[in-house]
Amino acid sequence: MNFAELRFWEYLIGGGALLLVLRLVLLRFGHVNPERLDKSLLLTLGLSLLALVSWTTFFIFLAVAIGTYVGLAWIQRYHARHSLKYLVVLVPLQLAPLFYFKYGDFVVNRVAGFDFDVLRGLVIPVGISFYTFQKVAFVVDTLVFKQPRPRFLDYMNFAGFFPQIVAGPIERRANLLPQMERFRWRWLPDKIDEGAGWIAVGLFFKCCLANNLARYSDYGSLTNPYLVW
Repeated sequence: MNFAELRFWEYLIGGGALLLVLRLVLLRFGHVNPERLDKSLLLTLGLSLLALVSWTTFFIFLAVAIGTYVGLAWIQRYHARHSLKYLVVLVPLQLAPLFYFKYGDFVVNRVAGFDFDVLRGLVIPVGISFYTFQKVAFVVDTLVFKQPRPRFLDYMNFAGFFPQIVAGPIERRANLLPQMERFRWRWLPDKIDEGAGWIAVGLFFKCCLANNLARYSDYGSLTNPYLVW
């Protein structure tokens, strides 16, 4: 999901418009909870955009996100008094997909000297580092500061918020989760103007500056940190 590609904006605008039409229909003719409907549509939009990146990315994200929530619920329900001790179990499980896709070949084949073909040429799921470490931070914040476990729908919107899931930043629970808990679809012209300005600046930095300056970069050595910088 490259925000600088026209395809992303076509999917975002088209999908968003379709969901908003569905929202109007359901609110007018269906007996639905408006708050729950808005949050469900936001999650649908985010997961749909993620699935368009690749199905591997989609399912790995679901595994990490749902596994984190289930693991946290189990710790809080059965081991609340000693919850911090179980971080040594849950956190490695959260990191396991990241380790497998990103470091499995290096550690197992190159360092340990094994010869597992299945680890060679693995395609790293988009955004796996960002959303994995965000889930780790969520678990630590919840247990260390003894915060209540949010509702599953709010948590999934926190975990899968599409503007930051594939490229960061890694949002802490206190910053993003309250916004997801209060989320409603609203038309706020001043906020739209402010957001559009930041989007325009970001696209200018990426498409006009970075893409044009990249042609002058030296890619001869990707192992020399000074040349990379």
